[in-house]
Amino acid sequence: MNSFFFLKPDGIRPEILAEVLDYLGTHEIEIDEFQELRLTESQISALYPKYSVPERPFTVFSLRKYLLNRPLLYGKVVGDHPDVIDDLLSVKRSIRRKWGNRIYRNVMHCPQDADESTVQLCALFRPPKIRSELAHGDNHSWNGIPIREIYRAVDHFWSDVDNLDFEITRSRNRKDSYASLRCRLSWDCTWEDIITALIAGSENEYQNSYQLLLDSLRVIYSPQGLELDPCRYAIKRIEEGLIGEDGWWIERSET
Repeated sequence: MNSFFFLKPDGIRPEILAEVLDYLGTHEIEIDEFQELRLTESQISALYPKYSVPERPFTVFSLRKYLLNRPLLYGKVVGDHPDVIDDLLSVKRSIRRKWGNRIYRNVMHCPQDADESTVQLCALFRPPKIRSELAHGDNHSWNGIPIREIYRAVDHFWSDVDNLDFEITRSRNRKDSYASLRCRLSWDCTWEDIITALIAGSENEYQNSYQLLLDSLRVIYSPQGLELDPCRYAIKRIEEGLIGEDGWWIERSET
């Protein structure tokens, strides 16, 4: 069965590669060759066909900043190994648990199943030509926010991602008077679902896309979650915005 994995830009470190090779050896997975890849916009779009700018602009623009024209280390699996997909997924989960502990860092990629492996190999080596979705004009918007403003917010975030990662993920004492919102990302509760709920709960008419981006990352990554200052957010409206979504919860103060 043809399959592969690649280490993402934050995963190309000697100690991570050594650990990946140890895991692969444990599962008796052989690698034919390693190859450095640099993905184009067309390849990224083909790898993640479920994501589009009109529906998932924060996700798409962040994927581009994370992966576009940055070095990846591609490994091609060889040999007849019937459980290779499951074994690679096991390796990926182990590596991500240890090394993927920072914002928008998940270190390693491999396909979820045989069909996805076939599609993604085509995406890597025979990608279709796709018109850049950055061609959207300023009149295009998502939830009332211009697409180009979202792009600028994502660009701003990635220009200072290391400092912001430390600021957001470090432990802070929560104000006793504030509830906090926390969420685990999943197919049922996406990054854009969280931002949509924050927009619905905002007490401010103007939606600052950069502040929404930072607040949503606090929901996902901060040990304390996002502190819901009642001057900025109405908890009831946030709850209504997340109805039907799994993996989120609000922690209320006991005082």
